[in-house]
Amino acid sequence: MRPKLRFLTDDLIEQIITEARTLLCKLGVEIHNDAVLSMLSDHGARIDNSNKRAFFTQEIIDKSLATTPDSFKLYDSLGKEAVDLSEYNVNFTPGSAAINILDADATLPRKPVATDYARYTRLMTGMNHIASQATAMIPALDKTRYIRAYAGVRPLVSSPSSGDDRNVSRGFALLDHSEEDLENFITISGGKLTTYRTMAEPSTWPAGWRVIRTFSTEVVLP
Repeated sequence: MRPKLRFLTDDLIEQIITEARTLLCKLGVEIHNDAVLSMLSDHGARIDNSNKRAFFTQEIIDKSLATTPDSFKLYDSLGKEAVDLSEYNVNFTPGSAAINILDADATLPRKPVATDYARYTRLMTGMNHIASQATAMIPALDKTRYIRAYAGVRPLVSSPSSGDDRNVSRGFALLDHSEEDLENFITISGGKLTTYRTMAEPSTWPAGWRVIRTFSTEVVLP
């Protein structure tokens, strides 16, 4: 039997879908395209033209989901199947977004153009161990009007030897505060979402030893 990896429970998935529906209906979607707003209005969405916002209904969402395929395939520039997005298929798809690229002839950085992406596509077609490539370059980013900006913050553990903040490790550190007269208090800091399982294991070691020392060898642990 093929193993399956799941990060979300059925209840959490249902909660996410319910909240997404609520956002689409109550908060709406900001769309700066009059043709799209007109199309959505024709299908029953309420349009706030002054703020360029469309408010969906549960009926529109249900109809869209009913007519949306539950799987689809992607093909490379040669017409060969590259990605099968169905069931539990796994595809390795690295992604990045380069604002500048290094010109191979001039050996100088510059803004990417459409021909660069065409060459990049041909290159990716020859990569047998990469199913597909996500966003690669953004030619017009410096001319794009920004609507909103978001940023994420995660703690990084510094040390006196790190010097420049740019050299701070992206790893994690486990701190036992018993040396500071704080018993039964540990801190794990750093890391990121993709390493949370790796971080969780060592953080249980000191906690486990404290539990073992608390009980005698004659007590049966639950």
